[in-house]
Amino acid sequence: KFPRPVVHSDSGVEMMSWNAMLMYPEFSTSDYIQEWHEHITFREQLSLMFPATSKAAQDNPELVPEWDRDNTYYTVDKIKVYFEERYVRPFDMSKMWEKQYAKSKERELEEEDYTKKHRVEVKLDRSLLDALSDPQYVVPGVPVFYIVSTASPYFEIYKKQHAG
Repeated sequence: KFPRPVVHSDSGVEMMSWNAMLMYPEFSTSDYIQEWHEHITFREQLSLMFPATSKAAQDNPELVPEWDRDNTYYTVDKIKVYFEERYVRPFDMSKMWEKQYAKSKERELEEEDYTKKHRVEVKLDRSLLDALSDPQYVVPGVPVFYIVSTASPYFEIYKKQHAG
């Protein structure tokens, strides 16, 4: 069972906080974020986790993630964020949701065309809400985002593997 977003009320305005996964495919590791407020940008969130620049990483090595200590590629100014298009099957809003989970011979025979899936870049100045509202994104229970560094040699491999 996935954790649900939490609704907060601030001065009569309702806002949500989400749990989210940040995946670092180059290092086969991840971070789990609890309570990411929907109006916080990716830049703001990543600034809590990574040094802003290579100079900041050199001056404050404790800010560099343990898995990147040898390279210091992962700084906010060199990070790109992606989500996977159509990560899960979207709900058909014209049908009852219960029927969409019912097993049927037709559903069993349906095959997902994974060749059409690709990663979509999320600009760092976009908020979590902006990304979750993107029509290409289907939230897979908990939002999942992929983080790669443009300074890493892995970046070119990643782009080729996940091009649209």
